[in-house]
Amino acid sequence: MSSDAGVNLSDFADLFTDEDKARLLENGRDGFTKDRVPVVRLLEPLTNASWFISAINPSNMSQLWGLVDLRNGAPEVGPIDWAQLSLFRNAENEPLVRDDLFQAEGRTLSQLLAEAKERGEIDPRWGDIFD
Repeated sequence: MSSDAGVNLSDFADLFTDEDKARLLENGRDGFTKDRVPVVRLLEPLTNASWFISAINPSNMSQLWGLVDLRNGAPEVGPIDWAQLSLFRNAENEPLVRDDLFQAEGRTLSQLLAEAKERGEIDPRWGDIFD
């Protein structure tokens, strides 16, 4: 399955399991307006910046939906461009990694966003796996 943007499900193989991909696509079929529990957390290893992904747009798989916390005090929910995300490298040229310990604990994107805005970042209990 590919999209108009030339993105295939295999492009997500390093960061999303087959189960993740199925859930993300199912969530995307309903559109991006629903407040969902994130499926996957991606991390930047140096700063612990986080991308909580809740959906993939099945008609344009380059478009993801989720919460982004770049650790700049301005977390936000919205579309995420897979092409940019997949090319991301930090100062040490490391790509994003999957947080294999992540469990959403039933909190939706809007709940996480409210918590993040109150704290200025995502709650550190969410698996600072690089400490």
